[in-house]
Amino acid sequence: MRRWLGNRSLAAKLRAIIVFAAAAALLAASVLYASGEVLSLRRDLAERLQSFATGVAADTTTPLRFHNRALARNVLDALRTDPDIHRVTLYDAAGAVFVDFPIGLADDAVAVPPLTKDRDAVQFTGLARARIRVPVLFDGNPVGSLQIEAHFPELYARLPGHLKNFLLGLLVACVVAYVLSWRLQRVVSQPVRELLHVAHTVRENKDFSIRADKHSDDEFGALIDGFNG
Repeated sequence: MRRWLGNRSLAAKLRAIIVFAAAAALLAASVLYASGEVLSLRRDLAERLQSFATGVAADTTTPLRFHNRALARNVLDALRTDPDIHRVTLYDAAGAVFVDFPIGLADDAVAVPPLTKDRDAVQFTGLARARIRVPVLFDGNPVGSLQIEAHFPELYARLPGHLKNFLLGLLVACVVAYVLSWRLQRVVSQPVRELLHVAHTVRENKDFSIRADKHSDDEFGALIDGFNG
């Protein structure tokens, strides 16, 4: 970019800098906003599944207490209604697998996931995958745990929309930045053009009595004072 701007006019350089800065700022803001939206949606989806699993887990106390796997499967079939759930595993109080079965596109040959021991009931693995564990309680005492593996394709479905909005916003921001830079660059380029015009006049006419007009006390003002001196 430096090589491309090397021989451009000062006004063109200022416009390019302003447009580039606006685009970079919009890119950073868009990435942060989109990331926050996706992570917030992922958290909401996981909390919804956690509430659903908690309700189903309450109905597995009887199958666990009486070691009735067939009844447990019938209870856990309610989780099949959620398309985000790909695997369901019910553990007994000792942490041994009581019932395990895949749902939807999950592979039955995949090894049974280990029982999550962390305090967090929800663990995310990657952007769109989560492992959710809820306790199975009877009279306030744990008699097992229900763990589900979930995948949230909705997160990926949102990405094209975010990308479309970003590109549209980038286009609008660049147009606005360019229009503003066209007017604002005059504050910097106009004194330079005036000084160049005076310098050319002095060189052509050999009249060293000509002075450049000073409009400000900034670096341009100091440059004009130096030239006049």
